[in-house]
Amino acid sequence: MIASTPSDMPMVCTLDGQDLAGRLRRIASLAERYLESERQEGVTLQLRYASGAARELKDIVAQEQKCCSFLSFDLVEAPSGVELTITAPPEAGTSASILYEHFRGVVPFRPAESCGGSGCGCTA
Repeated sequence: MIASTPSDMPMVCTLDGQDLAGRLRRIASLAERYLESERQEGVTLQLRYASGAARELKDIVAQEQKCCSFLSFDLVEAPSGVELTITAPPEAGTSASILYEHFRGVVPFRPAESCGGSGCGCTA
């Protein structure tokens, strides 16, 4: 089991635009290939993946813990599959659904390379 607890850090991913886009695509691809079910209650998302996702999912969770330390991850492996529970801080409220879209197989946005190529995601 891999578990982490959110810190008192702000709800901000530390990846730049290019790295973020690649990470979102990787997570969405994993969901497209292995996600069996998902259920969200408030700021908590519960996901169940086929057992073939275990190795890649462990790697993704380890990376996500570094860049999105405000999220809590609980990963449990079983012979029948892999369960991942992600919990956002209470202040995420209804925005938690947006944070979780890529885990459901959706890449919600593609960060722009505007603002001088900063990768901040803005389109100005």
